[in-house]
Order: sequence, then structure tokens, then C-alpha cells
Amino acid sequence: MELLADLGAALAWVGASLLVLSEARRGVALGLGITALGIGLLAGVERGLPAAAALGGGGVLAAALRLRDGGRGWGVLPPGSTPRVIMSLAALLLSALVGGSMMTGPGGAGRVAALTVGGLACARLLTTHRRASALSAAAAMALALGLVGTAAGAWVAGLVAVGLGAIGADDGLEAPA
Repeated sequence: MELLADLGAALAWVGASLLVLSEARRGVALGLGITALGIGLLAGVERGLPAAAALGGGGVLAAALRLRDGGRGWGVLPPGSTPRVIMSLAALLLSALVGGSMMTGPGGAGRVAALTVGGLACARLLTTHRRASALSAAAAMALALGLVGTAAGAWVAGLVAVGLGAIGADDGLEAPA
């Protein structure tokens, strides 16, 4: 079970990093979807099937809804994204350092994943000018918070993520394909 929790934490980081590094609808949706799968796997291992269904299902549905609008194409690693690459790698390193002390005891991988995803999502939310990216980052942040909350909090976080995915994001900006 510890291996599955570690896999979930790794998937959550990969998804959050992709979310940070993407500008267009496909890349943002894929990043949010992978983040949701990782958080759902963690929730399933650490808190049971209902929390996994709420967080994973809510996040995947939010990612699917995010495919309807935003810039066209993938938009992964657009020009000027070097600081975001460095931030994603720094988040991984910082999570590994902090994770040494936080991984002890039950739920350690979930705490590290929540810290990593929450930090990357917060950074993306504060640095983007695109509504689709901001809504996706907010959904990822809700999923991260739901991972460390109560059982009811997991359901609320899943519903918040779906609600954020349902908000239209036609900001008139088109990313290169």
C-alpha cells in the first residue's frame, strides 16, 4: 500500500507540474486530470473508496469540463516558461526534503502531495493571466485541500473542483497549437 501511496504522490506532482507548464486547454486539462488521478489514488489508499471517488472523480470531471474552452492546442512549455520549469523542479526537491520529516506515520505521502500540489497550484493561480489556467489551478488546490481534510471535506472539494471546471473561461486568448 505504501508503494501505491508513493505512486499517487508522484502522479499528483507530475500533474500539477504539467498544469503549471501549460497554457492551452489540452495541456491544462491533462495536468488537472493527472493531478486528480494521483490525489484519488492517495485518497483511496489513505482514506478509502468514498474519498477516492469524491476527489478523483471530481477532479477528472473538472478536467473533462476544462477541455471545452481556453486556448487551442496543448500549449505546453510556451516561450518564457523557464521560471515555471525551475519552480516545478524546486517543488519536487523541496517536497523531497520536507517529505523526509512528514512521511513518517500514516498519511505521510498524502501530506507531501497536498503540500506540493497546493504550492504549485497557488503559484500558478497567482502568476497566470488566463482564466482557464486560473480555474484549473483553483480546482487542483481544492483537491489538495480535500486530501488533508475530513471525509465531508473530500466531497466538498470534489464538488468545488467540478464547479470550477464548469465555469466558462473564454478569455479571448489563443495559445499557439
